Amino acid sequence: MFIKIASLNVLNNLDKSLVQAKKIEYKDQKFGQLTLLIESSETGSGARKVVAKIEDLLLNNYYKNDKMLLSEQINSLKIEAFFEASLVKTNRDLIDYINIEKIEINLKNINLTVCLVYEGEIFLSNLGGNKSFLLRKVRGELEMSDINPEDEPEEDDNQGSKIFSSIINGEIPSNSYIIITTLSLAQYLLNKKMVEILERLNLESAKEHIRSTLKKINNHSNFAGVIIKNSSNKERDDNLLNIRDISQSEKETQKILEKTGNIDKKRIRKNILSFLNKINIFEHLNRNIEKRRKESIKPKPSPVIEMVTNSSKNTSKTKKVAIIIVALCVILAIKLMVQKNNESKEVEIERIIVTEQELKSKQGQIDTLLLYNNKDEAITKIQELREEIQSLSQKERDAMNELPEIEKELKRQENSISKMIEIENPKELTHLNLLKENVDSSSLSILNGFLYISDKNGSIYSIDIKEGINTILENSDKIKSSKIISKEKGDIIYLLTSSHLITINKNKEVKYKEANIDIDSALDFDLYMDRLYVANSDQVYRYNRGDKYENPEGWLKNTISEGIVSINTSYDIEIIFNNGVVSQYRTGESLNNDISLGYTDPKLEKINTVKVVSNYLYILDKSNKRIIKFDKLTGDLLSQYYLPNLNDIKDFTIDEKNNTLYILNENKIYKEEMLMP
Repeated sequence: MFIKIASLNVLNNLDKSLVQAKKIEYKDQKFGQLTLLIESSETGSGARKVVAKIEDLLLNNYYKNDKMLLSEQINSLKIEAFFEASLVKTNRDLIDYINIEKIEINLKNINLTVCLVYEGEIFLSNLGGNKSFLLRKVRGELEMSDINPEDEPEEDDNQGSKIFSSIINGEIPSNSYIIITTLSLAQYLLNKKMVEILERLNLESAKEHIRSTLKKINNHSNFAGVIIKNSSNKERDDNLLNIRDISQSEKETQKILEKTGNIDKKRIRKNILSFLNKINIFEHLNRNIEKRRKESIKPKPSPVIEMVTNSSKNTSKTKKVAIIIVALCVILAIKLMVQKNNESKEVEIERIIVTEQELKSKQGQIDTLLLYNNKDEAITKIQELREEIQSLSQKERDAMNELPEIEKELKRQENSISKMIEIENPKELTHLNLLKENVDSSSLSILNGFLYISDKNGSIYSIDIKEGINTILENSDKIKSSKIISKEKGDIIYLLTSSHLITINKNKEVKYKEANIDIDSALDFDLYMDRLYVANSDQVYRYNRGDKYENPEGWLKNTISEGIVSINTSYDIEIIFNNGVVSQYRTGESLNNDISLGYTDPKLEKINTVKVVSNYLYILDKSNKRIIKFDKLTGDLLSQYYLPNLNDIKDFTIDEKNNTLYILNENKIYKEEMLMP
């Protein structure tokens, strides 16, 4: 006998439930194959910890059982005893873990089945609503039997509960299936069509077909199950789908698995046979033999006439035989070429199907890693899958029916990790060219319900967010500059030009203070105790107090090679570097308490603008058309806002109170609510 096990996981809604069907891997398989099926209606961190702990305890308490490892002889009776003992210990250890970790969880919200397959026998223990069935053919008809173990719930609602029921066991009949499912999967899987799929396809192909079908007919629920197949040696379950052995009645299933437009091998084979029958070369030979037989009974002509006649007949016969032989060779050659071509196409189709199944299997692994917050490993798997898809030829891509769905799902998985929110069409608020011609906008700020935009040609514009009224607040040559940098602090907006520091208060009053600034090299600035600090890429310059800002001094003890992009001053100065590191400096020296900003996809390679709002950092990455939000205290990535249709983002600002993002693109202002991923 040959037993194969497949686990099926379809994760559509991670907030609805935790589900997982998984083979517990261990290097030594002589103790059988342990499989876990678990579903929890609780989805919080406590439930995730409990699910992960159950798998870990089963691995250690069964496979790493010292008594079992030291046992010289292993038989079914001993295996059952070891299995039962491991479940008892797992039950006890899990309750201890829940109590020690003080995890709030109701074990009645967990459905759990543990299955052990050992030398043709199955051992089952169950908690809750999971279902187990035996499927086999009896007198040519498929018969299904419920083999669900009876669980024995305790009266205590939580920590006193018994996790596992008593064990049931038995031999797995030849050419049969054991199907273990969650309740949500049972209602879809245990029907005639799905059962026929199990019968007609090899196990891996059937699993992928079922998985694909479930995602199409129900994309709101989660499903998990385990399928165990026991085949005879002659029916050994190969990894490839043998298309040539699928009968005519399997056309519906074949259409699902193959891309429309692929060659129908059965139809071609039938047409070839029909063609050969129409050109039956043996029919000509039979006619020739029959003719010779009839001639042999006729009176013989005179010798002279016979010689001439025979000579003529022999020549004619030789030509006919030669023609027939040539025709036979040509037809046989064509037949061999067609057969070879068909076989080559069949092999190619089989290879494409297997490749597609492997891609979907890897995608399922990514879903599982995301479910249990294994972010780093999920990132690695996503990169591997992306590279594998990119390596496909155009011919292979065209032949894969489900590749678009795989790529769409991969994008969702990437966004899940990168916390990407795509803003395809942000709402346009206003166009500055309606106020003035030749606008060259530079910075955007918000204060007290108004947006303020600076114009390098010498104007400041004011926009009433609530009323939608746009006005020119100020026109002055003092505003003119090759670049204008803005800063929002408290109830004041600061604008730094090449010649002045400009302030706008909440009453819309504009004031100027002369400043001699190398604005082209300046990247950011800030003020503390009326002192101006201006940063370029490798130094922070401090300007003395006075009637105007001039004669700057280098504040850092040593210049910085990492590339400064932003500063925030208080008693210390916080410096943000282009490599995504946030550092604190005091009296010009680092305090060595750096925070690194979290991983982003795509990688953050150049920071253009930084805005600090409360405990959050907002970073503009122009090259990738996105604004990224980080936790300022931890560096954790919180969200990314992707703006694919904005090609010239100059600045942005945040209305924290109303959770709104405002963007200055070219000379237009856009707004968008900041949703969380």
